[in-house]
Amino acid sequence: ILFIAQLIKNGFLIQSAFDDIDNFTDAKKLLGIIKLILLVYKEGEELLKQGFLIDDIKELDTINGVLRINHAIKNEDFYLIENLKKTLLNEIETLKLLQGAFQRK
Repeated sequence: ILFIAQLIKNGFLIQSAFDDIDNFTDAKKLLGIIKLILLVYKEGEELLKQGFLIDDIKELDTINGVLRINHAIKNEDFYLIENLKKTLLNEIETLKLLQGAFQRK
């Protein structure tokens, strides 16, 4: 829960008036960010139930992308948030497959 709170704080709530991209965020982008954070929560909860460590989730490359959305993705480039979502789901599936491969050996 603390990890998700950190994602909400740093990836959603903190906004920079001096950043050209982050000085205004439209509702569509805000909703996309929240949905992405909720997806991290839901999928992370499942991973924890399966025995993964929180560090396994924190180390996913996409997590840094979630934290940088406000500064890296313009309002009109919403499709990049969708791409980030797909990448996150792919990374999680890869993590599960790797864990399964190690358990079988």
